[in-house]
Order: sequence, then structure tokens, then C-alpha cells
Amino acid sequence: GRLAQLTRAYPVLQGYATLPWLLVFLIPLLVDTGVVRGGWSWLLVFGCLLAADILSRRIRRWYEGRFGLVRPVGGKGWGPFLSFIGLSLLGFVLIPGLLVRFMGVSTAVFDGDVLSWPFVVLGSVLLGSGFMYRPYLPFNVIAGALLLSLALVPLGDLLGLAGGVHPFNSAARLPVLALGLICHAFTAHATLVRELHQIQLELGDPG
Repeated sequence: GRLAQLTRAYPVLQGYATLPWLLVFLIPLLVDTGVVRGGWSWLLVFGCLLAADILSRRIRRWYEGRFGLVRPVGGKGWGPFLSFIGLSLLGFVLIPGLLVRFMGVSTAVFDGDVLSWPFVVLGSVLLGSGFMYRPYLPFNVIAGALLLSLALVPLGDLLGLAGGVHPFNSAARLPVLALGLICHAFTAHATLVRELHQIQLELGDPG
């Protein structure tokens, strides 16, 4: 029942393990501002990804030492990676292609600056993950629904921004992503601690 649900959600509730991926946001920040150029850009990408992965793995080992180790039956394998590839193809290739071909939707919806299709996909993924791991990720549900809704509104026109460019397609993109990642990290961790404490109380172990 409840313990099985928590066990299934345990990897995604290790919120602090997602914080090192903030390093990835340095890539567009340093490249777009011209601080890093040419071949150094690829070195920056490799370095940030490697550092984020190493730090994330170390934090997950801390979770295993602090809260216990859970290994899914059969291991994770290529599941998460293949899921990411599948969702990317679905959101950025298949769905836009079908909407343009059969529904007559303008390609400007996906390629233009007035709306933000990447955030539509991101919001949908967050919303889906929140429902998949309910009731443990309410932040993902709220954030996903909010991003999905705002991405489909021409905020640039409504706010009078130059060229009607949607904020998610301009300077606001990185702060929004960073804030969302930080909020997910802390809310997921807090949920894990709360649920484990509640289960301990139910089992008669107040420790």
C-alpha cells in the first residue's frame, strides 16, 4: 500500500540530487554572453554535464545512507533515457507534425516567438509526472499546469514586449527553469522526509 507507493516514488523524491543540474544553466548563460566561445563551448558542456552527474550521484548515495537503499526489480536500465527520448520525439516532432498536417495549425505556433512550445512540452511532462507519482509531487502538477497555460498565451503581446516575444523565449527562460528546479528539489525532499516519518509513526517507531 502506502509503503509500496513511496518505494516506487523514492528516486524522484530524492530532490536534492537534482540541484547539481543547475550547473547546466551555466552553458547558455556563458555562451550567449560571449564569455565562452568556439571550442571552449563544447568543453563547457562536457564539464558541466560531468560535474552535475558526479555531484548528483554522490547526493543519491547520501540519500541511500540516510534513508535506505531501494533497487527496483530488474534495475532501471535504459528506461529513463528511452522515456526522455520518446517524450522529446512525441512533443517536438510527432505532435507538431500531426497538428500541422491534419489540423491546419500554423508552424508559427511551434517555431515562432509569440508562444513557447518547448514550455508546453515541459509543462505537459511535469503535469504527467505529478499524476504518475501522485500524491507525492503536487508541486509538479501545479507548476506543470501553470507553465502549460502560460506558454499557450501570447504574454509578449499582452505585456507589450518588443516584437511580442514570449518571456519564456527570452531572458526569463533560465530564471523560470532554475526556480522550478529549486522548488522541486526542496518540495520533493520535504515530502520524502514527511512520508517516512509518518510511516515510522504508524509502525510505532518515533525515531
